[in-house]
Amino acid sequence: ITVNTEQKLSKTLQAVQNKTPTIYNARFQRDKVSVSVDILKFEKNAWKLILVKSASKQKRKHIREAALQLNILKSNGLSISSANLLHVNTSYILEDKLDLNDFFTEIDITELALNLQAKLDGKFIALNDTLNNQIPEVEIGTYCLQPHECEFKNHCWSAVPETSIFDLTRLATAKKVELYLKGITESQE
Repeated sequence: ITVNTEQKLSKTLQAVQNKTPTIYNARFQRDKVSVSVDILKFEKNAWKLILVKSASKQKRKHIREAALQLNILKSNGLSISSANLLHVNTSYILEDKLDLNDFFTEIDITELALNLQAKLDGKFIALNDTLNNQIPEVEIGTYCLQPHECEFKNHCWSAVPETSIFDLTRLATAKKVELYLKGITESQE
């Protein structure tokens, strides 16, 4: 934990204890896994979790993120009333000035996020192992690059030649991985 993260955790704890009506960018942690919550609202003796996204619709990754945040918030003793997603309303038309209530659409994703809770507890062991610098032993795959480049890519890909099959531009990533795992590592092959 960096000093900055420790300060955020401390400030969040203080805001929760004070039942601050709205907390922005709240930081929570379970073991070594920490999350930053976009908006947390205290309403009727419980907290409403709100994820704010620039997307124009709900996506699976939003549900997974909400599930992780719910899990960590509950492990910190918070009573959660709901998990909501705030995303851009594509029907919004700007008139005189920006109306944030109309610019965003808010949807309740609580049940979807709760359905993923059982899967999360087992994943915390793996997440903590990773955060304890125990580099995962897995084969190279598309998951190394998508949806985001893995932080361990440099380590896991150290055997990949500087000029490799992955430099080909008109070949899908899945096909590049398939060829690499078959021993075809360089584009000349």
